[in-house]
Amino acid sequence: MDVKSARRFWEYLPMSKQEEAVAGHLRREIVNRLTYLDDVGLSYLTLDRQTRTLSGGESQRINLAAALGSSLTETMYVIDEPTVGLHARDSERLLVVLRRLKNAGNTVIVVEHDPTIIAGADHTIDLGPGAGELGGEVVYEGVPSAECSGGLQPAGGLKAAATQNGALTILGAREHNLKNVDVSIPLGKLVAITGVSGSGKSTLIRDCLYNRYQREYRGVSGVEVGKITALQGVEQIYDMRTNFAGSQFGFSFARK
Repeated sequence: MDVKSARRFWEYLPMSKQEEAVAGHLRREIVNRLTYLDDVGLSYLTLDRQTRTLSGGESQRINLAAALGSSLTETMYVIDEPTVGLHARDSERLLVVLRRLKNAGNTVIVVEHDPTIIAGADHTIDLGPGAGELGGEVVYEGVPSAECSGGLQPAGGLKAAATQNGALTILGAREHNLKNVDVSIPLGKLVAITGVSGSGKSTLIRDCLYNRYQREYRGVSGVEVGKITALQGVEQIYDMRTNFAGSQFGFSFARK
């Protein structure tokens, strides 16, 4: 069965009172997981698909469904381009899922090109203005605007990201194309990291934030870290969970 057919099967499976008492909780959990997979645009996947045959975007959306199923709160999720391979009509459905994660008391950071996801964010950090040597600068930071992914408005500064829930701040990021940039990521928000390909988005989030945290605060060796001046606000979190899918990556912070 595909996900949609399996969801329908379990939702309408007749059960006696005794069967419901014994297996009702199990059925509800199965239906919940299938519902989340359906909500993130994976209704077409058959349940016998091997994970090695999935695209990066499909793997990321499966991770999202698992995150929803875990019902975690006060956690930071960071996801690299979950719309890869997703039809444009399903972007709005994915945005609903991301907002659901945020509304449950989590922080969601999305590295993304999709205009629907960017426009639906609470806070945006736009890198550019071009790719390669022409990129690596923060050209906009603040609420989503027409300037995002265009770089016509100067960065709003760290004060634009200050919230009552605190923030993680990266100072002096200068790895690869990044040109000594400062960014502040507010907690308890849906945050989009945007910009053209090669502008430094993944370098900022993976190398300068995640890998740096792993080496300096968790004692993990053998990871390549991005050059930064300081990583501030780490005392607000106690853990970071990762889930890599090929060239795509995602990880989460759990707040103290």
